[in-house]
Amino acid sequence: MTKPSNEQRLISDLLAAGDELQQATLQSGLAAMRRKRLRRHALRAGSIFMVMLLLLLFGFLHVRHNRDQSMTHLSRPGANIESSPRPAPPEVIPGTTIQVLNDQQLLDLFKGHPVALVGTPGKQKLIVFDVMDN
Repeated sequence: MTKPSNEQRLISDLLAAGDELQQATLQSGLAAMRRKRLRRHALRAGSIFMVMLLLLLFGFLHVRHNRDQSMTHLSRPGANIESSPRPAPPEVIPGTTIQVLNDQQLLDLFKGHPVALVGTPGKQKLIVFDVMDN
């Protein structure tokens, strides 16, 4: 028969030592497991608390940022709304109903399509790039 290892001798000594040693060992092991479980639960609860706190902070900052942006669009108290400049009426060629458009107004008519104004100011040509199906 083989000689028992140190580990096997220790286990057999612990088991043969009596009921008091077994109970003390079990109680010590249970206490260590409870401390480990309590630490794990505390860490989990703390991390959840920190995530919730960060979410609340980001939400508060987001709402505050949006409110500040919307407040900048409001007029100052006592400002006269009527004093804001009105857009000039479109220029019409005399004797016709043809309106003269500026470059931006012309390009806005072709939104979503590839277009370009080519040439020197006053002599520009509008080029519309359409994709042809073959």
